[in-house]
Amino acid sequence: MFARYYHDYYQKIKEIDPTAKVAVGGVTQPSLLRMKYLDRMLLHYREVYGMDLPADWWTVHGYVLREQTGSWGAGIPIGMSQDEPLGLLIEPVQHGDIEIFKNQIVNFRSWMAQKGFRECPLAITEMGILLPAEFGFSEEVIGQYLETTFSWLNTASDPDFGYPPDDYRLVQRWAWFSLSDPEFPASDLVNLQDDRITRIGIAFGLFTARSQWYDR
Repeated sequence: MFARYYHDYYQKIKEIDPTAKVAVGGVTQPSLLRMKYLDRMLLHYREVYGMDLPADWWTVHGYVLREQTGSWGAGIPIGMSQDEPLGLLIEPVQHGDIEIFKNQIVNFRSWMAQKGFRECPLAITEMGILLPAEFGFSEEVIGQYLETTFSWLNTASDPDFGYPPDDYRLVQRWAWFSLSDPEFPASDLVNLQDDRITRIGIAFGLFTARSQWYDR
């Protein structure tokens, strides 16, 4: 289904504006299970349309979530079996695991290169902490998570599979979730009810003030 919609919309967009940039919609997290799902999607696209899927950008969400039907987290992709051995079976405390976050991004960039998309930029269109404070994710903890992940994303590179036009960096753009969201407020940068910037928002401001990432 995704391959068909992507093909049709890609063709229509390029017909209207050949200069438009079209991105592949992001999976919930760049896990091994979801890369397997994308493998199937790319194969299906090639079988149906006789060509590799064209893309100007790839996008992902940068979360660390449990992959199991009926549990907390992201579940499993449509069409995949519950018995798939690659699902990420983590506990809530690991939702903010920096090493898992890094490994998923590294693995996805490597996967992109293997699939012929090394020359595509990569954007994380959502990242942050979704679980509330009772699971151990206070504003202070989340602020440190933001600082650590942003600092890594700003410099992480690899000469073997990074993006060549950006000094082989792994990720070209990333966006924090969220400025303010009533359903998942744990990582809000501002508290609109109290009319204040959260400690997470302060961490965001401090990082961007001293960083040169926006010049890239």
